[in-house]
Amino acid sequence: QLTLVVKSGQAITAANEAAARQKFIQISLGAVYDQNHKWHIVDAKPRIEELKTVLAEAPGKTLIFVPLTSMVNLLYKELSKIRKCAIVNGDTPQKERSRIFQKFQETDDLQDIIADPGTMAHGLDLFEARTVIWYGSTDKTELYLQANKRAHRPGQKYPVTVVQLVSNKLEIEIYRRLENNETLQGALLDMVRKGEI
Repeated sequence: QLTLVVKSGQAITAANEAAARQKFIQISLGAVYDQNHKWHIVDAKPRIEELKTVLAEAPGKTLIFVPLTSMVNLLYKELSKIRKCAIVNGDTPQKERSRIFQKFQETDDLQDIIADPGTMAHGLDLFEARTVIWYGSTDKTELYLQANKRAHRPGQKYPVTVVQLVSNKLEIEIYRRLENNETLQGALLDMVRKGEI
């Protein structure tokens, strides 16, 4: 429907741009939500394969940030077959989170944490992570900046690499704006005006 709206030349107003941008991102990640908040899988095999490639090449432990609960669960199902990983999202009880963080920091029994960035934005020292992977972007600059800082903490002995998986120009623009602490308002509209979408 978004593609039809864009290609038909119908106006996308500022009021509905954020919703359209979010829907675009959901499709890019591989799970789109309907009006009843039920999610539907969209083929995202190339993105998942790219994630696996990055993980295979990444030194040490990783934090994988995913802004959709459905995709956190789907990635866990996919990655837990080949890696030692855990989930941290809004459904993870505080006691379990603490256990996961301690295991990540103090043992070799956990390689990756797959997390909703909203649950990891403040106050955590996860300096054992050498790679931060954004499977998909958030639409909140503070969440993006703070989540990256979970690995950039006192005690970090190695350089930390931040990887952003993208499949289209809108995602590239979103990350550019997040890194520069710019508003996302108008990102989709600007790209439509330029004919890039």
